[in-house]
Amino acid sequence: MKFDDLLPIVMVGPCVRGFQVSVSRGDELWSGAYGATTASAPMDVATLHHVWCATKPILAMAAGIADVEGSADLCEPLSEYASRFPGLRGHQATLWDALCHDAGLISPRAFELWSAPTSRRRTIMNGVGADETQMAAYSEIAAWTLISLSLDRSSSQTADRVNAVLDSMGTGEHIVMDGVEFHASLRDRVGVHYGEVGSGRRPLPLLAELLPHVLGLASPVLGGLASAEGICRMYRAMLVVPFLRTARDRLLRYQRGDEYDQVLRRRCNFSAGFMIDLVTHGYGDRIGESSFGYTGWMGSSWGFADPARDLAVGFTHNGFLSPELNDPMRSDVVSWVYDNFA
Repeated sequence: MKFDDLLPIVMVGPCVRGFQVSVSRGDELWSGAYGATTASAPMDVATLHHVWCATKPILAMAAGIADVEGSADLCEPLSEYASRFPGLRGHQATLWDALCHDAGLISPRAFELWSAPTSRRRTIMNGVGADETQMAAYSEIAAWTLISLSLDRSSSQTADRVNAVLDSMGTGEHIVMDGVEFHASLRDRVGVHYGEVGSGRRPLPLLAELLPHVLGLASPVLGGLASAEGICRMYRAMLVVPFLRTARDRLLRYQRGDEYDQVLRRRCNFSAGFMIDLVTHGYGDRIGESSFGYTGWMGSSWGFADPARDLAVGFTHNGFLSPELNDPMRSDVVSWVYDNFA
């Protein structure tokens, strides 16, 4: 294995300061890291980053387990929540559709909650809206809030179910989903992303990611803080833990179909809680046909499982890049994984 072969693939431009990659096959787990998290701290395999949507499969698995148990009804129409969100009145899409990015949810927008002060967040959330004519549209915040509310109606609360899933996945302190209870001992492990500023493309650390009100956003609904190893362990558990496999298979059976996505602006496919047909999501043509995964934070963090090859992968870098840069990078990293591990 030549780890250095990843450097020209990933370190593309001044705003990518470091990265992590983790691969599991069979009983073996390998993790590596390179570069820096801030000006004074090196990147290591334990560094946590805001990965946002990359941890959404954890909440999806909690919903899948509740559905298998019969304690949650994912066939429930979203209009059942109209008393709290009037924009859903008469909307017949279901929670399954919300999990599949096919519920016509159009507001609030992804960055509204991220950038808002704590005092405005409830007002923003009350603006959940839908449009029956845009079924391949979705508001991540709205969709996953509704899924969480469905779990809260069941026999145990969302947080309890998510914690049970995390415990069974063995992610330990490699994934943190509860920002409100964020442990001070972990704060020094959080790295920041970098953007570019000025004509000289000078890298600028996004230090807002370390502010308490942003750390506090880490949650089952919005996504957590994670290392690449945490993402890898998450997918590995879905391959080997029996009750997680059962819930995973239930989720993967419900598929949106390959259609034009109003948000990603490309044709692609989703199952309930996962990206599937990963070639359509920028994972390259080496990816296994039965693979499932998810990306987060503009594609800077991602992971997948390939059941046919007993392979699980997690990856994150700290550059704030466009999909036009992240997609070919992801494809090349996936090729490196298959060359060296599969």
